[in-house]
Amino acid sequence: MPYEIRWHQDKRIIHGRLYGVVTLDDLSQWTPEILRYVQMGDAPVHLLADLHDIEKFPMSISALKSVLQREVDPKMGWVVTLGGPSALMTFSYVLARLFKVNLRVADTMSEAVSALQSVDPTLNPAETA
Repeated sequence: MPYEIRWHQDKRIIHGRLYGVVTLDDLSQWTPEILRYVQMGDAPVHLLADLHDIEKFPMSISALKSVLQREVDPKMGWVVTLGGPSALMTFSYVLARLFKVNLRVADTMSEAVSALQSVDPTLNPAETA
């Protein structure tokens, strides 16, 4: 499976990394796992979606609707995407609007963490580095 999921800041920020050739099947496994992290966390739980190493990603909205979580968990905070092809970054905005998710885009991890700290002052700066 071309993904990894871990806590970036315990119970507050998820680091989800997708890489290589990502399929709908991969996303159908990744999405519920992200949701489990959100449910285990302390609201708001944010997601750093690291897309730097994606080679291919399904770009069909109708296909993605079938595998992505339609209802956003009330504990979900912001999603910050990191890197990735420019077409995927543009597509991320479309998906964010479709699924009603707050989205920011960053080039680096430090930019992503700064973006989250600017929208959520309850994050512990010492733990988000």
